[in-house]
Amino acid sequence: MAEQKRVNRLPSIRSRAIETGVLVHEVDEGSPCLRCDNCEKGFLLHFWRKICANCQCPREEHDIRPHEERQAAVGKLLFHSNSDAKAMVKDAASKSPQRPRATIPHIPKQESESPSILRRTENFTWTPRDTTVEAARSFFANLPQNKKPVAGMAGDRYWQKQKIRQLPAHDIDLIYCNELTDEECKQMELFIKIRREKFLGRGMIKASDSSCVCKRCCVTFKKGESAVIADKLSGSDNMYHPACFTCTDCNELLIELIYFVYEDKLYCGRHHSEKMKPRCAACDEMIFCEEYTRAEDQNWHVNHFCCHRCDSYLGGQTYMAKETQPYCLKCYELLFANICTACGSTISLDEPVLKHEGKYWHARAECFKCRTCKKVLVDQPFLPKSSKIFCSKECFREYRDSKRAAQ
Repeated sequence: MAEQKRVNRLPSIRSRAIETGVLVHEVDEGSPCLRCDNCEKGFLLHFWRKICANCQCPREEHDIRPHEERQAAVGKLLFHSNSDAKAMVKDAASKSPQRPRATIPHIPKQESESPSILRRTENFTWTPRDTTVEAARSFFANLPQNKKPVAGMAGDRYWQKQKIRQLPAHDIDLIYCNELTDEECKQMELFIKIRREKFLGRGMIKASDSSCVCKRCCVTFKKGESAVIADKLSGSDNMYHPACFTCTDCNELLIELIYFVYEDKLYCGRHHSEKMKPRCAACDEMIFCEEYTRAEDQNWHVNHFCCHRCDSYLGGQTYMAKETQPYCLKCYELLFANICTACGSTISLDEPVLKHEGKYWHARAECFKCRTCKKVLVDQPFLPKSSKIFCSKECFREYRDSKRAAQ
């Protein structure tokens, strides 16, 4: 069978972005990393991985917010149509605390009609739909303080990070995938459709009565306490405390009450996708091809099993792994090689090494020897003192006394 041609989807992403006047990676570029101190220049999107090229941390670990293009992808997932997705984007943009809002004459609603009033009165950046203000207020009151979506607070950052993490745009719309064959495009479209129609749900908030029990913690609700209902689950015992409405895998709050069901359990979008298809550990996209690489307890597109630093292909090559990521020998040695305590030079991966209490030596005569008498101690008993080694207590005392005399 002839190999199918892979179609690069990046130009179509850029064309769509240009129509709106901005590129996705330009919006994010320069955003500081909130995880590490190695990102002096801020976020710079890797040319095919979904990580920062400067610090290697994921995009969601940087101080960025989900922007309108990705919000549209979430809208397509939830509402099935581009027009409804655009309405969702427009609604989100108009309610963002970072954007000035035009004053539009309207008939004021009663507070009991919509919880959106909490955006103004209590500065929430998101409020649940189809419930009352009282129920929404009770819902937020039962969340941990650091997970409440209040503008400018830690909880708002938590929600923005989790939205990017839990609902990857490249799981929702194939336009965000780097390259797919025509057959893989068909498979992904079917994958998206099945997930949306069979497994996708959105929690509803209602006041409970004293006979209800939380499906997660098994604690009885107080009468009138806010409960989240997941109607996609089987049975009638599908109510959760707000803080218990979490993903079965990552145990994080299900952001905006969006959930997926698998074997009658709740999952975020990311982990539900991984129940159905393998995910590439390099590009973070789902794998639809039949052949892929399995290594370090993870899955990889065959052509994506590359060095995490230099992107050189590692198929059939010797490599070293660090925190489940593969590195070519050259990069691993550059980044993680041990330094000899005696001579101060790098210990190559193919050189024998001696280790004791976090210190390393070349396993050779000129490095692993008594500090005083120079006796070679490779394969011999030795006495470690700080970063030095001795063959006996006598040699250590002689070294110590000579140091004292020189002071």
